[in-house]
Amino acid sequence: MKYIFKFIEYINETNILSLATLILTIGYLRYLYNKKEEVEEYLGFKLVGFYMLGLFTFSFNFEYIKFVLPIGFIIYLLFIKNKERKNNIIKKKATVFGFIILCLGGINSIIYNKVEYRDRIIPMESIAINSLKDNYEILKKELDIDNQAFIEKFELDYNKNEIKMLSYTVKDINNNKYYYISNNTKSYNVYISKIYDYNEEDMLVFNPMEYNIDIEKFLDIINNVKFKENKDADYYIIQK
Repeated sequence: MKYIFKFIEYINETNILSLATLILTIGYLRYLYNKKEEVEEYLGFKLVGFYMLGLFTFSFNFEYIKFVLPIGFIIYLLFIKNKERKNNIIKKKATVFGFIILCLGGINSIIYNKVEYRDRIIPMESIAINSLKDNYEILKKELDIDNQAFIEKFELDYNKNEIKMLSYTVKDINNNKYYYISNNTKSYNVYISKIYDYNEEDMLVFNPMEYNIDIEKFLDIINNVKFKENKDADYYIIQK
């Protein structure tokens, strides 16, 4: 299953899927052109136009839900389908093909989002105070976290080098993701969600009430700073 997830991520994050769709579209429209019933001037361009009509959408957001209407296909069904014209059959097929590509793109987007924002369990050799930075480097590589991501919340309960509880939230604006990370015995549980309120100005506006420190530097400080200890304390808490 892991390799299937990787494959879905790979074809969506490279140009492979777009290139395959382009080749399929050109091939199918060429096939329709060769099946023309009558000679018609600029037929190739007209087929492309009907294909684009099938693809045309109108989208709007309602709270956290995005609605997409296939407005082009609706217009075709209501106002264009029954008109008499040359090569009507292949023009209809070009429009339907555009609509099918639109639907497949929507299905792929749903699958990709489910894969991209799925919960993860990432194993580690050890989870201790002195390995937090190294652990994060593994998480960063596995999850493809951006270098400019920062910690929003952090809580660590520990006794000497032994971690009792660890949880922190990473905000990755460039990838539009929140990562909610917590420790298990020898693994990290990672819950991923979208940043629904993301604004491009977030990277530019300084909030005096919030200081966003680089994650690696923050974990490096925890690794190297000697905190005062109380012999009567059962454990210690570090919070951000």
